[in-house]
Amino acid sequence: MYMLNNISKENILNLLIPLSIIGNVMNTGYLLKDKNFDNELSNFIVPSFLLFFSGPLSANIIYHQMIIDSKLVMCYILGVILFFLLKEVKIIRKFLFLFPVVLRV
Repeated sequence: MYMLNNISKENILNLLIPLSIIGNVMNTGYLLKDKNFDNELSNFIVPSFLLFFSGPLSANIIYHQMIIDSKLVMCYILGVILFFLLKEVKIIRKFLFLFPVVLRV
């Protein structure tokens, strides 16, 4: 029984991590939009990348835990694409406030 609980927790965590990354990237997009930043894709990539990755990468100098792999980059790009497709949908933004909290619990 313990093994089944452990497997299901790992599966749930494997689903939550990409969702959390995508949600956090979209939150970053909304933050830049609220600051009246120019929301064109060409002007959005570098500032959103810096906002999303600068904190963990600077902490990585001390702790050496963050690894940028292909899964993380794909989730980041998917989050940017979804933000540009759904940035005018008001109800999406109301649900995105949960994503920064999901992995802290």
